[in-house]
Amino acid sequence: MIISRATEYAVIGLVHLARKKQSPLKVEEIAKEEGISAAYLEKVFQKLSEKALVKSKFGPGGGFVLAKDPRKISVFAVLKIFQARQMNQCVNFKQRDCGKVFCPFRQVVKKGEKLVFDFFKKQSIAKIAEKPSIFSKRKNRTN
Repeated sequence: MIISRATEYAVIGLVHLARKKQSPLKVEEIAKEEGISAAYLEKVFQKLSEKALVKSKFGPGGGFVLAKDPRKISVFAVLKIFQARQMNQCVNFKQRDCGKVFCPFRQVVKKGEKLVFDFFKKQSIAKIAEKPSIFSKRKNRTN
């Protein structure tokens, strides 16, 4: 499974918010610290807001905060937001469903996906936030 940039940025942003507890953070602050595109991260946060994982606070000292307990936000939930189509795609990658009732390779892939998805369901934003930052100090990741 290939993790999309949007999924990666969403996890990075959510981890930042989890580490700051309920202190609002501006997208630009997170982007600058991580060396990633603020414009792209802003689009990611719009989607996270639509899905009620973050909420915005307006005014001086405003920004984004988590809308849910970070222990209740799984990496799988983020994957479903940004990669739902890829998660259901036929393995031949040419179409969503190849239409074959019996595909031996697809059965193997489905078993592998289940293992991966079960793993991601157990990985919460809070768990990741507890670990030393593996994302910080990125250089030249602004595209």
